[in-house]
Amino acid sequence: MNRADAIPADTVLEKNLLGALLGAGAAGLVQVTGILSAADFFTPAHGVLFGALVAMLNSGSPLELASVAADLRASGKMLAISPYGTDRGGAEFLSELVEAYSFDTASIMYYAKRVRALADLRRLHKLGEELQREATANDADPGSLAADAMQALHALGDSTTGAHVVHGADAVDSAIEHADAIRRGEANPALATGFPGIDHATGGLQPGALWILGAATSIGKSALAHTIAQHVATRGTGVLIVSAEMNRESVANRLLSAESGIGAMRLRTGNLHQEELQARCAARENIASWRLAILDRASTIPDVSIRAALLAAKWGQTPGLIVLDYLQLLTPCRGDNRAQEISGIVWDCKRMAMELGCAVLLLSQLNRVGARPGVQGDEGTPPSLFDLKESGDTENHADVVILLHRPMNGQLDTAGTIPVWCKVAKARDGLVTPWPSGKSIVPGSIVLRFRPGVVRFETSALRVALHGAADGWPTSFTSAT
Repeated sequence: MNRADAIPADTVLEKNLLGALLGAGAAGLVQVTGILSAADFFTPAHGVLFGALVAMLNSGSPLELASVAADLRASGKMLAISPYGTDRGGAEFLSELVEAYSFDTASIMYYAKRVRALADLRRLHKLGEELQREATANDADPGSLAADAMQALHALGDSTTGAHVVHGADAVDSAIEHADAIRRGEANPALATGFPGIDHATGGLQPGALWILGAATSIGKSALAHTIAQHVATRGTGVLIVSAEMNRESVANRLLSAESGIGAMRLRTGNLHQEELQARCAARENIASWRLAILDRASTIPDVSIRAALLAAKWGQTPGLIVLDYLQLLTPCRGDNRAQEISGIVWDCKRMAMELGCAVLLLSQLNRVGARPGVQGDEGTPPSLFDLKESGDTENHADVVILLHRPMNGQLDTAGTIPVWCKVAKARDGLVTPWPSGKSIVPGSIVLRFRPGVVRFETSALRVALHGAADGWPTSFTSAT
């Protein structure tokens, strides 16, 4: 029995995985980089090829067969993957992987998990051999051997399960270091939404946080989300907008309208005078300088996560904000009923935020009962957390929940904007705000201003006093979108 038969390994399975990765390109490789490394391959040549593919992904190089071969030659690794130690042999090996093993790209995750499992079994096998060898030594100390073996097993267990257990003191030290970096101006506490009222109550869009933005139909939740996305993008942070309701042209037209100040309807028809053409051109150049991408189809959250990882490789930074418009149109991955499907989507959003270290802004419809928009001369009935449509565990998983309400049936004010009420209904480590009132100023409430012509929210000029402001917070803020 040779060594390959004596220890857990499957060289054909490794070829299946590499062939599938070459066939799927970057989208396939992104799926496995979090669970697999070059050291997990039994065959050294396979590990060399996998490491080269990961390096190309991180540099943004295309993962096509010709470019992979060129990169291997340039880095001197073509000979290392060749069964014969020749350049021609390496090229033939790549062709063999693509032609004979790339037929099932849908099984990439299965192949990767199996390769990783075999690698972990080999590590256990090696640990057992080392323990047996050390235990048979004349001067072996059983207590010391047992302690070392337990430590090695714990380390392997963390690696196998993906656990990230840290000592409490280490976590506290990391939190203190991050706070000190913020104080020195070397790190940002969070992403500002651009609206002081919301930022004051919530502390801004924190990395790893899931925000829910709930509103009834046609209240303006998409416009508010796009306004926040623009504010974040203009400050150099990457943004991914996922729109299951509007196609990319519609989203782009809204962004262009908000940035240029030209009415969305006029932009859509293209019938513009000379000044508007110049403004459109300037707005287009501004948007081109942003790290902002649009995905315009109903997606699963794992698919969104993959797209975000691809953008991270292209931009050199993970998107700081992902906008999902909206919850009820996203594709569920699991669930026996609608409530379980919605709960699964929301939990996947929270996991994606934590794993990518970004903020996720998830839009949600409200139930038609309960909340009622205002009519002329009437404030209507503002919504509550219970009005989140098919909520399931929506509000439980969220770090922040913001609700919108349009009183007075969206009548224009003297500034040509529509007042929209905003309530921070949930904020971990933040402030819950009251609903405004048309009859009197409610301390701490937030009034937003929507400019319908350019589909943009604007900061309100109204200043209101906070009730019981906590230490470290300003005592007043500008109500904002």
